[in-house]
Amino acid sequence: IKVMSEETWRSENALANARYFSSLMKLPKPESTIVPIILGSEQLALAAAAYLEEQGILCVAIRPPTVPEGTS
Repeated sequence: IKVMSEETWRSENALANARYFSSLMKLPKPESTIVPIILGSEQLALAAAAYLEEQGILCVAIRPPTVPEGTS
């Protein structure tokens, strides 16, 4: 919390990166650093998350019951 309050550039940079990524992917402009990409099936979301993790990118598959069926 101390770092976040003293080094606000870190959160500003993270939000700028999220917005840049969203613009490249032609996604709506995010209001936070979380950029949702709805793939539909749980299996597809899990496969995409695993692939991205192999590439060194943190991506978490959110699936039912956290989200409705078909919106993973």
